[in-house]
This record gives sequence, C-alpha cells and structure tokens, in this order.
Amino acid sequence: MQGRLSVLLETKSKQLIRLKAVQTASDTDYYLEVKSDAKAAKATDMKDQFEKQF
Repeated sequence: MQGRLSVLLETKSKQLIRLKAVQTASDTDYYLEVKSDAKAAKATDMKDQFEKQF
C-alpha cells in the first residue's frame, strides 16, 4: 500500500473529499485517510468555540 495515490471524490452534497489508503506496522486491517475542506472548517470552528470558553 505504501506509495499509493489518493483519490478525489465528490459526495452527493457536492463536497470534495480525498481518500488515501494508510498502512500501519502493527495491524493487518485497512484504514483510509480522509481529507475534506468542510470537515476541516468544522473542526476549526469547534476548536475556536472551545477556546472561547476559557
């Protein structure tokens, strides 16, 4: 799996996500690395809201 290219997909809601297979040294399961601008923006907003509390 090492050196695999990522795949760019468009969801039903017209969001672009990037998928890439990830291999671990100690596991035989398959994992996907998922990158999405919408998810990144949501995570940033959640972090900002949490930091405002303190």
